[in-house]
Amino acid sequence: MYKSKLKIIFFILTVVFCLGAHMARSAEIKSASLYISPALQTNEIDEEFPIEIKINSAGQFINSAEGALDFDKTKLQAKSISKSGSVFRFWATEPSFNNEKGTIIFAGGLTTPGFKAESGTLFTVYFKPKAVGAAPINFSSGAILANDGQGTNIITALGNSKITVIPKSISPLNDQNKNNLTGTSSKEMIGNGNFKKASSSSSNIIITSTTHPDQNTWYKNNNIELSWTMPDGLAEASIALDSSPEGEPNGKAKGEKLFKKEFKNVPNGIWYFHLTPISKDIKFEIVHYRILIDNRPPEPFNIAIDQSDPSDWPTLKFKTIDEISGLSRYEVMIGSLEEKGQTIEGTEGFLKVSGLEIGEHTALVKAIDLAGNEAYSTVNFIIQPIETPVIKDHSTELKPTDKFYISGTALPDVGIDIFLQNDDGRIITKSTKSDQSGNWQLVSSLGLPNGRYLAWVQAVNKNGISSMPSEQIEFLISPPVFARVGIFIINYVTVFVSLIAMIILIIISAIYLWNMYRGQLRKETKDIERVLHNNMETLKKKIDSEIADLARGIPSQNTIKSKIKARLNLRQAVDATASRIYKEVNDVKKIIN
Repeated sequence: MYKSKLKIIFFILTVVFCLGAHMARSAEIKSASLYISPALQTNEIDEEFPIEIKINSAGQFINSAEGALDFDKTKLQAKSISKSGSVFRFWATEPSFNNEKGTIIFAGGLTTPGFKAESGTLFTVYFKPKAVGAAPINFSSGAILANDGQGTNIITALGNSKITVIPKSISPLNDQNKNNLTGTSSKEMIGNGNFKKASSSSSNIIITSTTHPDQNTWYKNNNIELSWTMPDGLAEASIALDSSPEGEPNGKAKGEKLFKKEFKNVPNGIWYFHLTPISKDIKFEIVHYRILIDNRPPEPFNIAIDQSDPSDWPTLKFKTIDEISGLSRYEVMIGSLEEKGQTIEGTEGFLKVSGLEIGEHTALVKAIDLAGNEAYSTVNFIIQPIETPVIKDHSTELKPTDKFYISGTALPDVGIDIFLQNDDGRIITKSTKSDQSGNWQLVSSLGLPNGRYLAWVQAVNKNGISSMPSEQIEFLISPPVFARVGIFIINYVTVFVSLIAMIILIIISAIYLWNMYRGQLRKETKDIERVLHNNMETLKKKIDSEIADLARGIPSQNTIKSKIKARLNLRQAVDATASRIYKEVNDVKKIIN
């Protein structure tokens, strides 16, 4: 009973201690968030745009995150996902989208020591608007796990993005194409040189194309399909296809209400379809329809690596042209050649990389013209680490209340991250900075439990380029000597007293049992004596009675019978007495055994 109470008390104290330690550790944990960039933007219908899914570790190392997003499937369509430039290096659940449900899911991470920054890109999603209106993108769930050996979820906020989709405006042509239209006087042209979208009309004539529906958009398809309607009563028109915006029809096309015409293998360039109804009574104006064709990729190009400052990130430089439709944009992918990367305007030709790990990387640059034709170029480059810091001095053994000391040398004016790892693999981080001479030190109250620890340092310069980890050192946190001796003495005395108490308890129990057994033996012995005495007295009386009967008369037939009966009576009496005696003796034997 006493031991049971001690166990209960010990269990309660253990639970209280664990809860207190957990609450203290939780109080030290900072917040982190998942968010979307940009948080607010406006896009036209069919204008593809990117959003970035980003993470804020709030000043502590994290090694994994997961989440789910919802978007308005009636107004937005996800087209692709790019993991280029992601801070994560592996994915438990690849970033993916479902346009039928309007959802995006992901789960990824990276190895120790993890990621620590206020802003890092996880992946980029490219959307295409398909209906006018508000189209929010929101996180429906998310988690960020700290690199603390326990996978603590430290997320406190989930961001969103407000997208507004507006009708598509008429895009102006580039300068090259404007020059091609100089001097035209067509009434179907808009003042700045643009054609109306999808159709041109004159006297109820509407021209459409299933292969080239937008007169201001370049297409790779060089097979043209056109159709048009005619005014009532007219079934014949004069048509032509040439490169002049003011060309005149010279051929004939006949039909009823709907006319069609196909042109195969049309060369690259700007083409115009001209049409006018044929009528004896009315002279119609010429209706024009423009077709833009470009199925040739941009010119080949090379990528140059510019890194004049070894302590800064390198810049990728690239430049090409497209003589037909013009260059639309560049897409730069680093790490995985299957991903859609960062988008660069076609007028630019460079990208300064950042946020990459130390080591070799492959970059692919894709040049895309206005018709969607692509040209590729790749290059390999290396992110060199900065100088690795050196640990010169450190604490080797300290008490839990002592302050930990570590110092060394590194490059001047760089950040120094100190990593402390216990036997369970849990890592905590402290930070300091080197001075102008490259010296650094840290004196800190760690508040860590007793045990053996490893420590190493890593430098990070102002541009975010890190060094290789330094060599590891060991130190020990243990209680004071008097505390250890005191605990040993207390434990020894406790064991000794417990043994003495157990021996005394055994002796008392043996004496009690012996006395109890002796009492039962006395009782059974008295019972035997009583039974023996009573039965002997009875036997004596029987014998006396039988003898008196025999002495009264001369032996006869009855006398003989009486003797026999007396003998039997005596025998029965003796047997009964013996049986009772044996029973009492057996009871004594049972007790003794």
